[in-house]
Amino acid sequence: MVNSRRPRAEEVEELLLNARLRDELEPYLDESVGLRSIRELPTQVENDYLASMLAWERAPVLPISQWFGESLDLEPPDALDDKTLREVLRCTIHKLYDARIVLEFTEHLSDRRLYLVIFRDILPSPEKKLD
Repeated sequence: MVNSRRPRAEEVEELLLNARLRDELEPYLDESVGLRSIRELPTQVENDYLASMLAWERAPVLPISQWFGESLDLEPPDALDDKTLREVLRCTIHKLYDARIVLEFTEHLSDRRLYLVIFRDILPSPEKKLD
């Protein structure tokens, strides 16, 4: 028996979007990326996945310090007294958390050492910036 059901407009739109996303992803794909297995997903779920892949590929690589409205530039640790450093550290950790950067396993570090790690290693680190 032949299925004579006509596709709904939403299904047609999803298929057109799928084709567009696959075309836009083509320049980024090589033999290390296989898209055959995602064909088993519903088209809308596949489109969400393809859109996230495309967003990743197009995302700019920026130092983490530039992920914020205005650049998150910290004073060198040696330029701050303990009280000021603690306040700046607390504010910085909150800003990082708001940007979905979570610091874990830092309990063993002093405030000054944690500040130094953020200042020297985290903020200048170039990473993909996704919305």
